[in-house]
Amino acid sequence: MKKIIFALFIIVLVFQPVSGFSQSFAKIYNSPTDFFNGICDSSQGISVERRTRGQIIMNGGNDFKISSEDKVLSKKLKKQVWGVVYNDSLFINGRPLKLGGSWYGYTEIIGKRLFLLAGIPLDKDFQDQMAIASMMGGPLVAGIAGADLALVRYYYEVYLPYGSIAILKKEKMAELLASAPDLAQSYALEEEPEKIPVLKRYLLELKKR
Repeated sequence: MKKIIFALFIIVLVFQPVSGFSQSFAKIYNSPTDFFNGICDSSQGISVERRTRGQIIMNGGNDFKISSEDKVLSKKLKKQVWGVVYNDSLFINGRPLKLGGSWYGYTEIIGKRLFLLAGIPLDKDFQDQMAIASMMGGPLVAGIAGADLALVRYYYEVYLPYGSIAILKKEKMAELLASAPDLAQSYALEEEPEKIPVLKRYLLELKKR
């Protein structure tokens, strides 16, 4: 009987669903300057949760919610913290940068460059720049409205140590790929060079070099 109970226990452990909500040790950076200089606070009990499509449509914001068992720290994580490194992955808060509203976007680290995947900018001047870019064939697609707007994503290059940002467009991507001629040649042939899946594929390839 004991053997049967033990076997059932093992089966439950193996086949139980994996939650998108996990807790672990994290490094917390209050500013891009702190990240640049390696100055951070450490905390246990940090939770990283990938937000669902429905949550994003209903409430806006970026793709990852980061919180803590400590309510005071949770509030700080939502409104003040610049970035969190969790399991060697960097997540940057869209709120201080006025990108996509609240919550965090996953960030690719390539050398000393940061590429943040986040929502549309809330800053009007930045929106005006994007509107001009769209008229010239840039990344913003005209006619996006309503709920779909909350799901729109762009890659932004985040410049350290001050944290200024710029949309990653095809000209900049081509410049980044100049050190890898094979990738640069392949990218030049892409029909939709500023689509997120295309940019992501080349960023990941560049990261391997």
